Amino acid sequence: MKKNDKHSYIDTDKSISLEDIKSFALVICGGFTATTLIRTILGTAFGSAQAHQGLLMSLSILGVWIASAGLQFVFFTPVIIKRMTYPVRVTLFGICLYVILATIATCMNWFPTKEVSAWISFTITYLVILAVLTAFFTITFWRERRKMNEKLTEYREKHVQTHEDV
Repeated sequence: MKKNDKHSYIDTDKSISLEDIKSFALVICGGFTATTLIRTILGTAFGSAQAHQGLLMSLSILGVWIASAGLQFVFFTPVIIKRMTYPVRVTLFGICLYVILATIATCMNWFPTKEVSAWISFTITYLVILAVLTAFFTITFWRERRKMNEKLTEYREKHVQTHEDV
């Protein structure tokens, strides 16, 4: 932004940043989610009987995401549970989410719930997804912790050298 231009709100000299990309993605996700939710609710209220099953499926998936976000808040922030090891948090989160998914799957007929093979497939799929996501976040946090520790070590070494020079 030019220093003399008091009416310019956009910095035309600035290159795109990660924050700009995040903002762009957030607008897309927020707009899409809001539009889909409104269309699903209106479709459920005013749509044909044939459309109801798909629309109710969409609402049930929204319910799962809301429940999942709530469980993540409970188990992966220190707001409610102050001290608990990560494996215990993941285990309790996984059990609670499975119960919610199984309940909604049964109520919404996501699959033939009277067939044992369907439950086996559902459970194996759930456990594989949970394991992959847990491994991903564990590795990501491990790398981040390692980088932070390296930066802290650099800072401490630099800080000690500064005080020794005085």
